[in-house]
Amino acid sequence: MKATYDESVDALYITLGPAKGKVMTREVGPGIFLDFDSRKTLVGLEVLDASTHYPKSSLAGIEPPVEWLTLAEAEREIEPGEAPLSAGSLKNLLAAGTLEGRKVGKTWQIARHVLATYLANRPKRGPKIAQVEQTTTMTFTRSAAPPGRRVAGVIRKHAARTKR
Repeated sequence: MKATYDESVDALYITLGPAKGKVMTREVGPGIFLDFDSRKTLVGLEVLDASTHYPKSSLAGIEPPVEWLTLAEAEREIEPGEAPLSAGSLKNLLAAGTLEGRKVGKTWQIARHVLATYLANRPKRGPKIAQVEQTTTMTFTRSAAPPGRRVAGVIRKHAARTKR
């Protein structure tokens, strides 16, 4: 059982179980609806104008419903001027577990709030690293050393590259 409350429309929905087949809705009272699946099993209950039936303090603790987007829809959510993010890149991030989502059949979906959080916090693109330190280890033989004795030395190279 899971409850969601959408404050914007003042609606409470309680999911009682998974639906099998088509879902039919019956109004049993003013603003109170029951959802039945094809086996006539009660799978959900919706209460409109929920704040008139329940205290707002009780409703405030219930999670809002999740709005799922396909990757194509998520790609269109990117604002003009932001760094682009393709559906393919989103799929890779979901498959790697970097972003949370779900796969329905062959289609990946991402929750709108997960996408918004990622877009707000993703690393910004910027100039490449301006300075690189490179360390190389070399083995060489000194002529003063006894035959067969090798001395290791480290040569550090500092390469400064500035992107212009």
